[in-house]
Amino acid sequence: MKTKGLLVALEGIDNAGKTSHITRLAEYYQRQGSEVLTTKELTSPIGPFIWEGLYAKNLTAFLKTYLFATDRAIRYERFVLPALQKGYLVLADRWNVSAYVYRGLEGYDLKFVKAVNSKIPQADLTIVLDLPVKLSLKRGEEAKKPCPYTAEQLEHARKLYREYAQATKSPILDATQPFGTIFEQLRDLINTRLR
Repeated sequence: MKTKGLLVALEGIDNAGKTSHITRLAEYYQRQGSEVLTTKELTSPIGPFIWEGLYAKNLTAFLKTYLFATDRAIRYERFVLPALQKGYLVLADRWNVSAYVYRGLEGYDLKFVKAVNSKIPQADLTIVLDLPVKLSLKRGEEAKKPCPYTAEQLEHARKLYREYAQATKSPILDATQPFGTIFEQLRDLINTRLR
């Protein structure tokens, strides 16, 4: 569906800085006079149920496919689409690509995953923040934010994100750079699309 706004998704493994950068970008563009909406994975009403299942490790890949897609569909229909129709800049902390990556690392049927997510449009611009797994786990420990995935799974996720970026010619940024440097790179990429 053609809309007046722009949907930008930041992707990457856990602790790559997606949430922090979206917060900073939203503040920046609001100061510039833009209407901005931010959206984050698992913040719909069913988000807490999914988080509980992830940490309890009692959700199958089949259930995760439907539950994550439902969370995204609720946010898309209630918030993202109306904002895009009004011409907003929408900044998404993960979008469809995460569905393929995280079910892919479990070896699940990606044709099925794509079919379940097919009615939710891809982001207009997807940017991958690439972070070494050791640093991801270290950041998680320092923030007392446990990760529901193993180091091996995160390595696989990182590989799949990089493969996606290369296949779709999506920008991939080194997430070990200073925060300000990454912010400037993100801002420049978004400004190019806004123009």
